[in-house]
Amino acid sequence: MKKFLSSIPWSVVCPDVRAYTTHYTLEDCIGLLCRKNLHDTFEYKFFWKNAYFIMFDEPLVSRTLDLRFCKGSVFSIEFEQQENRTRFVVRFHHIEGQINGTPYISQSHLDQFFRIKLDAKPWWPEY
Repeated sequence: MKKFLSSIPWSVVCPDVRAYTTHYTLEDCIGLLCRKNLHDTFEYKFFWKNAYFIMFDEPLVSRTLDLRFCKGSVFSIEFEQQENRTRFVVRFHHIEGQINGTPYISQSHLDQFFRIKLDAKPWWPEY
């Protein structure tokens, strides 16, 4: 994971890579992502396929035209359990049914989703 983190250009904010930290354990994070609740901001699927992935579907709140384009955006999630916290990196993977798609979900919507779902805050390591 450290090699992966060190390869990300942290001096610029990449629209397809975000890092987060939360006080939940790795097991809690996975459990919370597996469960749907009424505070979720998007319909989504969380699954394992040689890595953890999340695929966003229709937004559940603020149904605006720009948010509907999030449908089918797939992100990989790499977790790192640390003492008293879990850090994870969310990286855009692809859009279902499109070749060479770009992520349509904004960083602020991604931040909002993980803040509500995992009480996570954006995190950028010092390199």
